[in-house]
Amino acid sequence: MHHPSTRKLVLTALTVALVTLVTITVQIPNSVGGYFNLGDSMVFAVALIGGPAAAALAGGVGSALADILSGYASWALPSLLVKGTEGLVAGLLFRRMLKFGHLRFSLRIILVMAFAGLLMVSGYFLTSSILYGYPAAIAAVPSDLIQAFISIPIGLSLAALLRRAGINRIFE
Repeated sequence: MHHPSTRKLVLTALTVALVTLVTITVQIPNSVGGYFNLGDSMVFAVALIGGPAAAALAGGVGSALADILSGYASWALPSLLVKGTEGLVAGLLFRRMLKFGHLRFSLRIILVMAFAGLLMVSGYFLTSSILYGYPAAIAAVPSDLIQAFISIPIGLSLAALLRRAGINRIFE
């Protein structure tokens, strides 16, 4: 028999690994020393199935780990903060929707993912502005926006696959 905390630990480690894997799988360098990736889709999926704590951990730690493993170590701390916040906010909003019975597929879910994705774009824009200045930071915004919005349908699909695999409500 498995202890519930062991299950939570294993599922959390699995979601961190999945964010890392999905982030590393597709990488297209951008103009400010970062890269386009699909890791946000996994962050959205974890927010849907795991809630805010799981999504913050998976998004932050998984993305930072992907940066380190991919040779973008200077972006690891910003990714930890930006992607962790993205996952936390999406998870909190999804939890609130669940409380009021609105967490079935709807426009609201898409809007939450879009909002969280815009937080990610804003966080990386702020980081790039500090590191490289305003003109360079503006150049990365289009690829970050595309990354955020492409990740929405992929995140919904990943959440459905994880639910079918029996991974649902990690921290409850």
